[in-house]
Amino acid sequence: MSTARTVPAGNGVAWLTRAFSTVRRHPGPLGLAIFLLVIAILVPVCVQLAGQLLMPGTTAGMAVQVLAGLTMVIVASLMMVGVLRLIHSLETHGSGSATSIFETFGDTDLMLRAVVFALIVLVVSIAFIAVLLLAMGPDMLAWYGRLIVAPLEAGAAAPPITRSPWLAAAIGLFGGLALFGVNTFGYAQVALTRRSGTEAFMDGLEGTARNVLPILLNIVVVIAAILLITMPMLLLMMLAGFLGGLVHPVAAIALVVPFYIAYMLALYAVIFATMYHAWRDVFGDPAPIPIASPPAPASELSA
Repeated sequence: MSTARTVPAGNGVAWLTRAFSTVRRHPGPLGLAIFLLVIAILVPVCVQLAGQLLMPGTTAGMAVQVLAGLTMVIVASLMMVGVLRLIHSLETHGSGSATSIFETFGDTDLMLRAVVFALIVLVVSIAFIAVLLLAMGPDMLAWYGRLIVAPLEAGAAAPPITRSPWLAAAIGLFGGLALFGVNTFGYAQVALTRRSGTEAFMDGLEGTARNVLPILLNIVVVIAAILLITMPMLLLMMLAGFLGGLVHPVAAIALVVPFYIAYMLALYAVIFATMYHAWRDVFGDPAPIPIASPPAPASELSA
């Protein structure tokens, strides 16, 4: 049985510093793995957007959006598990291949556990959004439904918020924190132990309940770090765009896009590495069990 540890609040900062260290030591495989993940997710996202824009308000359009959305959730969950396993391999063996993230698709048991976990999180997230909308007003749920079906039409009307925002803010804070913790710990539990999707979800809730302070501190520090890094990156991209624009608009795009892509890849690599180090601190063993070849016996994996 997997049991979460309670760690000091300051460990929330350590998760981020360790994540930076991981990305600094392994920029190549992590960057390429995140790039492959983003490309794989963009395919169903583009299909979903096409269904929304080309067939707004129609049954066919809704069907396309739902199917593409479910595909995106499934593909994203499998590749997120692959990225976490890659980070584990990099941390325990010092090496790993970016393409190893696709090995998840060849492991039926792992696929099933990852998809079940992702679908549980999806259902809980939908329920959370519904409760949050109803807390803002009785007509908010219907307005949001119209926004999904016909975004241009519903987006032009002001949302019918009729209730005090404080209840919605409290629900958003606690619900968002719970979902953040569940995703942080749950995906790693699926990827790095033999816990089922349901067990990983409950583990995520337990890990969050035991470590609210370090999670909150980690969120604050991550947001602050993103802001500190984003500002100089924006200035750098603006400068590159200005210099390129002096030659040709295409040159401006050619100079800005690589900066943007590199920044986003590094950002997501740090986020995934932070998830890994948070899991390792709360659930992982002092010396985590290797998952790369040679594979560890099943008896050595966490229950």
